[in-house]
Amino acid sequence: MRRYTAVLGTDTDSGGVDDRILLPEPADTAAAAGAPYLLHLDSLDRGGHDTNFVVAKLREYLTLEWSRQNPAEVVSPAEEVVPAGAGAGAGARAGAIKAAAAAAAAAGPDFFGQASLPHERMRIPLQDNDSDCGLFLLTCIERFITPKMPEVLSAAEITAAHSGAQLVNGSKLPAGFLRQDWFAGPQTAAWQRSRITLLILEHIFSALPDPDAAAAEGASDAAVKELRAERMLVSKNLNAVIEEYRNLAEQRRSLMDQAVIPRPRRLARPTAKSLAASAAAAKAKAKAAKAVAMKRSAASTAAAATAPHTGEGKRARRK
Repeated sequence: MRRYTAVLGTDTDSGGVDDRILLPEPADTAAAAGAPYLLHLDSLDRGGHDTNFVVAKLREYLTLEWSRQNPAEVVSPAEEVVPAGAGAGAGARAGAIKAAAAAAAAAGPDFFGQASLPHERMRIPLQDNDSDCGLFLLTCIERFITPKMPEVLSAAEITAAHSGAQLVNGSKLPAGFLRQDWFAGPQTAAWQRSRITLLILEHIFSALPDPDAAAAEGASDAAVKELRAERMLVSKNLNAVIEEYRNLAEQRRSLMDQAVIPRPRRLARPTAKSLAASAAAAKAKAKAAKAVAMKRSAASTAAAATAPHTGEGKRARRK
C-alpha cells in the first residue's frame, strides 16, 4: 500500500475532466504498507449518523480490546470523577479507557488515533426510505467480499473514491467502488429483498423431511407413507411460492440493471485557451468598471464646482 499526498486525476468516463491528480509518496517506512482505515458507510439520507461519534466509539472499543489482550501493559486505573447520574461503574469505565489509551500510547505509536488509523465517511448510494438499512448494509458487504476485489484496498484508492477522482495509473477496484454510483440504491434494495426471500424459501424446501432417508434409517412403512404425503403437499404449495418469488427477483434484477445511476457532477479542468479567454474577459470587465467610476467622479466634481454660482444666480433673480 502506498500513501498519497494529494488527489488529482482525469475523469474520462463522464466526459468532463477532474482537476485532481494522485501524486504517490514514496513508501519509506513500514507503517506506509498495510495501514488500516476506518470507513463509515452510511446510506441514510438527511444526515444519517454522526461520523465523529461512530468513530469515537470504535476507537474506544479498540482501545479496550487492546487492553484486554495486553493486560500486563495496563496499570489498574483509578476511579474517574463523572457527573451525577452517569450510571454505576461509569467512573471505572472512564478510568479504564484512559488507562488503556495511555498504555497503548506508551507501548508504541498511537495505535487507534487519527494519524495511525485514519477515518473517512464515504459518499455511497442513499436509500429513499427508513426501512432498507439492512439491505444496503448487505449490499455493501457483498461487494467487499467479491472475488473481483484486490487483496489490499490502498489509501490512494480510498482518497480517490471519497473525492470522486480517478487514479493516474488506474485502479484494480470494481467500477464505482465506494462511490455515489456504486450501485442503483432503491432498485438494488428491492432486488435484494426478493432475492433474500427466495433464498429463505429454498432453504425451507431443502429442510423438508426426506421419506427415503427415513426409510433407510428404519422408519415404519406407515411413517414413511405419512412423510411422503406431507412432503408432497408442502412442496406443491412451497414450489408455487418459490416460483412466484423467482419471477419477482428476475423482474427486479432487470429493473436494477436498467436503472440509470446518477453520477456526481464533476467540473471540467480549464484549458489554456479557456483560461486566456477568462482572463481577457475579466480584464475588459475591470476596464469598463474603471471607466464608469472615472466618469461618475468627473460628473460629481463638475456638479460641486457649479453649485455655488447656480445658487447666487437664483438669489439675484429673486431680488
